[in-house]
Amino acid sequence: MFSERLCNTLIELVGIPSTSGHEERVRDYLEQRVSTLGLAPQIDSAGNLMALLPGQGRPLLLNAHMDRVPPGRGHLPVLRDSILYSDGTTNLGGDDAAGISIILEVVTRVVQQGLPHPPIVVVFTVQEEVGMRGASAFDPTPWQVSDGIVFDNAFEAGVVVSKGAMYEAFDLTISGRTGHPGKD
Repeated sequence: MFSERLCNTLIELVGIPSTSGHEERVRDYLEQRVSTLGLAPQIDSAGNLMALLPGQGRPLLLNAHMDRVPPGRGHLPVLRDSILYSDGTTNLGGDDAAGISIILEVVTRVVQQGLPHPPIVVVFTVQEEVGMRGASAFDPTPWQVSDGIVFDNAFEAGVVVSKGAMYEAFDLTISGRTGHPGKD
């Protein structure tokens, strides 16, 4: 189902520059959007934006990240046959503007249509592209969440990822005498 509002939100987000460590403009946009829906946005010391839509039952976390890989700006999406494409001068910039757009659309529909729902905790994190720094700094304890959906994966649409791997990059220097069991 094509949603014009969802598409327009994605186009707006893609047009906002947002590289890792420089997510302020996207965060300002999101702060305004969630406030308009009646939620009270909070920003933690890492720069993540969180907001709660009260509901009944067990809280559900919805997460997407605000940063994009370089260039992170100058994205000019082209809508053709209900599909957004890059204009060819840069990448589309949809990672993770698409996830943010989906979360905003879900919360908007729940609020506008008065749909029954659990408490929904939206979390928009910073610096995912450079080591998941915002997600690592997020404290779920005050939000009482144990279940969540992260709107970001490397698979085609329709694939649900229930667990993911984390990686850590590091440089390693080994010092000492070289040797081989069969020689030294």
